[in-house]
Amino acid sequence: MEGRVDTAACLRAALSGLAAYGDRLGAVVLSGDLVNDGRDEQYAHLAELITPALEDLACPIVPVMGNHDDRQGFRSVFGSITPQIGDRADAAVNYTIDSLVSVGGPRLVVLDTTVP
Repeated sequence: MEGRVDTAACLRAALSGLAAYGDRLGAVVLSGDLVNDGRDEQYAHLAELITPALEDLACPIVPVMGNHDDRQGFRSVFGSITPQIGDRADAAVNYTIDSLVSVGGPRLVVLDTTVP
Protein backbone atom coordinates (compact mmCIF):
# COMPACT_ATOMS: atom_id res chain seq x y z
CA MET A 1 0.00 0.00 0.00
CA GLU A 2 2.97 2.34 0.40
CA GLY A 3 2.77 5.21 -2.06
CA ARG A 4 -0.93 4.71 -2.82
CA VAL A 5 -2.38 7.07 -0.23
CA ASP A 6 -1.40 10.73 0.02
CA THR A 7 -1.01 10.72 3.78
CA ALA A 8 0.21 14.33 3.84
CA ALA A 9 -3.00 15.50 2.16
CA CYS A 10 -5.09 13.38 4.55
CA LEU A 11 -3.30 14.87 7.57
CA ARG A 12 -3.79 18.42 6.26
CA ALA A 13 -7.50 17.75 5.72
CA ALA A 14 -7.93 16.26 9.19
CA LEU A 15 -6.18 19.19 10.89
CA SER A 16 -8.19 21.66 8.85
CA GLY A 17 -11.37 19.92 9.90
CA LEU A 18 -10.35 20.12 13.56
CA ALA A 19 -9.70 23.84 13.32
CA ALA A 20 -13.34 24.32 12.32
CA TYR A 21 -14.40 23.18 15.82
CA GLY A 22 -12.77 26.23 17.41
CA ASP A 23 -12.91 26.21 21.20
CA ARG A 24 -15.25 23.18 21.33
CA LEU A 25 -12.29 20.78 21.31
CA GLY A 26 -10.93 19.58 24.64
CA ALA A 27 -7.68 18.20 23.23
CA VAL A 28 -6.19 16.75 20.07
CA VAL A 29 -4.40 13.41 20.50
CA LEU A 30 -1.80 12.57 17.87
CA SER A 31 -1.48 8.85 18.40
CA GLY A 32 1.91 7.39 17.59
CA ASP A 33 3.66 6.26 14.45
CA LEU A 34 3.61 9.79 13.13
CA VAL A 35 6.49 9.00 10.76
CA ASN A 36 7.41 5.82 8.92
CA ASP A 37 10.74 4.86 10.48
CA GLY A 38 12.00 7.75 12.61
CA ARG A 39 14.37 9.45 10.16
CA ASP A 40 15.17 13.14 10.64
CA GLU A 41 13.81 14.14 7.23
CA GLN A 42 10.49 12.50 8.06
CA TYR A 43 10.20 14.56 11.25
CA ALA A 44 11.11 17.70 9.31
CA HIS A 45 8.30 16.92 6.85
CA LEU A 46 5.88 16.23 9.71
CA ALA A 47 6.77 19.55 11.34
CA GLU A 48 6.22 21.35 8.05
CA LEU A 49 2.78 19.77 7.74
CA ILE A 50 1.45 20.19 11.26
CA THR A 51 3.09 23.22 12.89
CA PRO A 52 0.90 25.89 11.24
CA ALA A 53 -2.30 23.93 11.88
CA LEU A 54 -1.49 23.09 15.50
CA GLU A 55 -0.76 26.72 16.31
CA ASP A 56 -4.32 27.55 15.24
CA LEU A 57 -5.92 25.05 17.63
CA ALA A 58 -7.24 26.41 20.93
CA CYS A 59 -6.73 23.21 22.93
CA PRO A 60 -3.92 21.06 24.29
CA ILE A 61 -1.99 18.97 21.77
CA VAL A 62 -1.22 15.47 23.09
CA PRO A 63 1.43 13.73 20.98
CA VAL A 64 1.97 10.06 21.81
CA MET A 65 5.01 7.96 20.87
CA GLY A 66 4.52 4.95 18.64
CA ASN A 67 6.85 2.08 17.83
CA HIS A 68 7.95 3.78 14.60
CA ASP A 69 8.80 7.01 16.38
CA ASP A 70 12.24 8.16 17.50
CA ARG A 71 12.42 10.03 20.80
CA GLN A 72 14.84 12.71 19.64
CA GLY A 73 12.98 13.32 16.38
CA PHE A 74 9.66 13.33 18.21
CA ARG A 75 10.94 15.98 20.62
CA SER A 76 12.28 18.07 17.73
CA VAL A 77 8.72 18.48 16.45
CA PHE A 78 6.67 18.52 19.65
CA GLY A 79 9.04 19.93 22.30
CA SER A 80 7.97 23.54 21.83
CA ILE A 81 4.28 22.68 21.45
CA THR A 82 4.14 20.28 24.42
CA PRO A 83 6.89 21.22 26.88
CA GLN A 84 5.80 18.43 29.25
CA ILE A 85 7.66 15.92 27.08
CA GLY A 86 10.99 17.23 28.36
CA ASP A 87 14.22 17.73 26.49
CA ARG A 88 16.40 14.73 27.32
CA ALA A 89 16.75 13.07 23.92
CA ASP A 90 16.94 9.47 25.12
CA ALA A 91 14.39 9.66 27.95
CA ALA A 92 10.98 8.05 27.61
CA VAL A 93 8.23 10.48 26.57
CA ASN A 94 5.97 10.08 29.62
CA TYR A 95 3.87 13.03 30.79
CA THR A 96 0.46 14.19 31.93
CA ILE A 97 -1.91 16.89 30.73
CA ASP A 98 -3.75 18.32 33.73
CA SER A 99 -5.21 21.47 32.16
CA LEU A 100 -8.54 19.81 31.38
CA VAL A 101 -9.19 18.83 35.01
CA SER A 102 -9.99 22.41 35.99
CA VAL A 103 -12.91 22.44 33.54
CA GLY A 104 -14.30 19.05 34.56
CA GLY A 105 -12.34 17.07 32.01
CA PRO A 106 -9.98 14.14 32.42
CA ARG A 107 -6.31 14.03 33.34
CA LEU A 108 -4.50 12.61 30.32
CA VAL A 109 -1.57 10.30 31.02
CA VAL A 110 0.79 9.56 28.14
CA LEU A 111 3.17 6.60 28.43
CA ASP A 112 6.01 5.77 26.08
CA THR A 113 6.47 2.03 25.79
CA THR A 114 8.89 2.26 22.88
CA VAL A 115 11.84 -0.12 22.99
CA PRO A 116 14.57 1.47 20.81
